[in-house]
Amino acid sequence: MRDCVIDSKDAMRYLSKHNKDLGLDTNQFFSFGDSAGGQISQMLVLSAPESLKGDTSLVKYTYKMAGGVSWYGPCDFEKTSLFNHNDRADFRDRFGPRILKSNTKPKDKLTLYREMSPVNYLKKDSPPLLMIQGDSDTTIPVKHAYYMEEKAKKIGAPVTTVIIKNAGHNWRKVGKDIEPTREWIIQKTVDYFVSNLK
Repeated sequence: MRDCVIDSKDAMRYLSKHNKDLGLDTNQFFSFGDSAGGQISQMLVLSAPESLKGDTSLVKYTYKMAGGVSWYGPCDFEKTSLFNHNDRADFRDRFGPRILKSNTKPKDKLTLYREMSPVNYLKKDSPPLLMIQGDSDTTIPVKHAYYMEEKAKKIGAPVTTVIIKNAGHNWRKVGKDIEPTREWIIQKTVDYFVSNLK
């Protein structure tokens, strides 16, 4: 997952490098993703553009995030209880280990978890972030959105959370129809990007 974040940052730097040819404003980059992509979207919005360097030929190209949207993306890998949707005693974290590589030393585990946890990059002056999460998601529980919202309120960061009722992962309905609808979620996402255009 760390490599995915670095590749995504390199993609942004590549777009910055070719901004004139592509007709892009490097001060108005947005990100969007769902699930693991939601985590990447949060990382792009919250972590500094110059952080997590990859391709050395792209390091000097920078960009400014104008905002981002995360659909049911995890925000913290260190706090494993956020993945335990029903607080069961026999819970086994299956997402944190995705951060690690086969040769990761035990002493480096916590460092990597923290490095890939978007909530650790949240600041008062962070670009705006919209987190949309289902209240019945057992894969990436709604706890992640509440945890990010709690930290954002403490420091006055621009994070908006929207909780979708009866929604599991990928907006699957759980029991009743999801509320609001998937169409509403899509429109809310588009409207959020438009409202943050400078």
